[in-house]
Amino acid sequence: MSGHAGSPKGALARVFQVGTLLLLSVLFLVGNRVAPHTEGHLGTIASVGLLLVAGTLLSELFEPIGASLDRRSVVGRHALRYALVLCAAVMVFWVFPPPFGYWVPLTASVVLKPYAGMTLARTVQRVIGTLLGILLGMMLMPLLDNPPAQLAAVSIAFFCMMAVLPFNYSLAILFLSMGVIPLEHILIPSLQQNVGEWRFAATAIGAALGVIGGHLLWPSFERDELPTLLRRSLRSMADYVLAALRRVEGQGSAAELAEARRQAGLDTTNLQAATQRALSELGGDRALLASVVLAATALQRVSLTANAIVDAAPALAPDHPDLSNVRRALDAVFHGLAEGIVPTPDSMTTLRQPLRRQATEFLERALDRLASQVEILSTAMAAIQAPAPVAQVSP
Repeated sequence: MSGHAGSPKGALARVFQVGTLLLLSVLFLVGNRVAPHTEGHLGTIASVGLLLVAGTLLSELFEPIGASLDRRSVVGRHALRYALVLCAAVMVFWVFPPPFGYWVPLTASVVLKPYAGMTLARTVQRVIGTLLGILLGMMLMPLLDNPPAQLAAVSIAFFCMMAVLPFNYSLAILFLSMGVIPLEHILIPSLQQNVGEWRFAATAIGAALGVIGGHLLWPSFERDELPTLLRRSLRSMADYVLAALRRVEGQGSAAELAEARRQAGLDTTNLQAATQRALSELGGDRALLASVVLAATALQRVSLTANAIVDAAPALAPDHPDLSNVRRALDAVFHGLAEGIVPTPDSMTTLRQPLRRQATEFLERALDRLASQVEILSTAMAAIQAPAPVAQVSP
């Protein structure tokens, strides 16, 4: 099928295939009733076509599963890891004192994530929130001496949980655990006060299984994805900066600029989020991570400068400044950095030469800020690429 499944062309092809499948199904079911003189040929033709189209759809349906069978697939490794950890958690559930053993597989399923750093961060959030919530719930229980009071406490706790869940997972788990204590007493009046202790023990076991599985069973570390994300962000940011400069020159379209801005913002945000999660991972080269943080910060500042240039473009365009040399210089340096080629001091001096004597003081200062951030990017990339050879970039 031509086109990706998410593209308009791919969606149109999928609609055509489904329509063909429905049409052939109707012909297959109707058979000789539509044309008796065909002696069953119509039904036979329809059945063959039905099998062909259905086979195509099934092959596309199972294609992602086939791709996940690669040992390099993050999804495939996580699926296998998830299955093994949950099997172990269910085994613990069967020997854990009832009725709280279900918290073991429940916790393991919640904390286990595709990347080891995400698993560790979620585990810490879950354990801290559970512990504090249990303590507060146990302290509250002596004051809740009747079911209506317990029900009111459960309602308030769960309402607070849903209110804070979008922005603070630990706090949401605190309210959840605090509400579970009186809820369990409502559901099982004969429960003893140690319900909180059993719940925390089950949570701790599930969390431990998640962390162990996430770090020992074919672990995936987000720091390994950072070089690819950084190169992608460098390329898209170069496209955005060049599109902004073309608008100042009165060239390019608003749609082209908007798409370049959207893609640069998306790639930069993905890089920053991945870097933040990588910082929570155990091990790794901290100096390398510091360089990636520096590069991500410089890219964010480049984006802010490009935004300022875009906002000022209507006022600058009438002067028709010639920024072709600037664009060539920035294009060469940005794409060179994306390919792992670190500019030499001489090439950076060459980059700054076209930035002088621009049409307005604002434009000259904005371009000078761009050059400063490019120098910071070059420093960061030099540390990331070391001991990669340093090559000359000619603007």
